Amino acid sequence: MFNSASTDLRRRARVRAQESREVFGFNNLVPIDIWKLLQSNGISVIKEPLESEISGLFMRKGDTQLILINSARTLGHQNFTAAHELFHLRYNPEMVGRACKVMNFNSKSQTEREADLYAAYFLAPDEAIKRYLTKHGTSMDIAAVIFLEQFFGLSHQAMLIRLQELGVIDSAMSERMSKGVVRTAKELGYNTDLYRPTNDRIIISDYAEKAKRALEQGLISSGRYEELLIEAGLEDIIYGGEDDDGGDEAIFI
Repeated sequence: MFNSASTDLRRRARVRAQESREVFGFNNLVPIDIWKLLQSNGISVIKEPLESEISGLFMRKGDTQLILINSARTLGHQNFTAAHELFHLRYNPEMVGRACKVMNFNSKSQTEREADLYAAYFLAPDEAIKRYLTKHGTSMDIAAVIFLEQFFGLSHQAMLIRLQELGVIDSAMSERMSKGVVRTAKELGYNTDLYRPTNDRIIISDYAEKAKRALEQGLISSGRYEELLIEAGLEDIIYGGEDDDGGDEAIFI
């Protein structure tokens, strides 16, 4: 868990998460829509249900940056994965790509541990959690945990780990609270999408829009247009996104 990471690693991850929030224009009290943030900063995202244990991957080539998300994982897990891959794009310029299995805080890779810590601090800063505790008291029950994870868009597991790191709950409480979350969230009136796989096939990219505009304006040839999309991992726009059963094309945003 978090405690397996060194104090220096946690401190650096916190500093980088704070730095990123400032760069992107967020204070430490508000939740972040990670998908809008990626799109507005020119990072293409492809969501695809994968028959794999990987959470996602990132790739870069020149000025093109791409994140692939395994949509067969829960939405909360996808949000965390997106923030994890954002860390790699911002702070590992020597890496051109990597497939990642996130929330493995005991990973042998220091880079992967820091990316997980960064994602946790970036999406759910200490200050915001402590502000909630100041307003509502330090006692933590399942209703409070669900409120916080819904507010930040974190998976239930990630929220429990985060609260353990802050000393708000212990491992025994975390174990008790780990069961029946979907039913409890529904009883409390929350949308339960956060806890379910989305299995969607979506392309979120301003890159493709810019390439298409350049083609329409005669700035690039159709051949170059296709090359650009292939380089960005957006082949579905050229060849169609039908699945093996002849299903619908991927949604393009």
